[in-house]
Amino acid sequence: MSAASHYVIRGGHAGKRRLEILARTMWPTTFQLLKRIGVREGMACLDLGCGGGDVTLGMARVVGAGGRVVGIDMDSVKLAAAREEAVRQNLGQAKFRDGNVLEWSERQLTI
Repeated sequence: MSAASHYVIRGGHAGKRRLEILARTMWPTTFQLLKRIGVREGMACLDLGCGGGDVTLGMARVVGAGGRVVGIDMDSVKLAAAREEAVRQNLGQAKFRDGNVLEWSERQLTI
């Protein structure tokens, strides 16, 4: 069985909508965590298993135009929606890549 067959979060558009609700609900806590760990303007960040990209986009707002954020996930439908949202929000510093985090290697990434 592939890793995708064990993916516990519903995929596609329905899964993206569910993750958007969860991200909105959790954003105040997530934002405080990002601040506490030192995410700040100009940084380069990686979001492995980014799902619908909501946290990736949030980090992109925190790091600003001088920073970079890459979100990696294996759900191409969610990633396509996340890319569209990054364009809609004018967050060119946010990029999304297809990949299985269980098989991912740091050498595959140039942030």
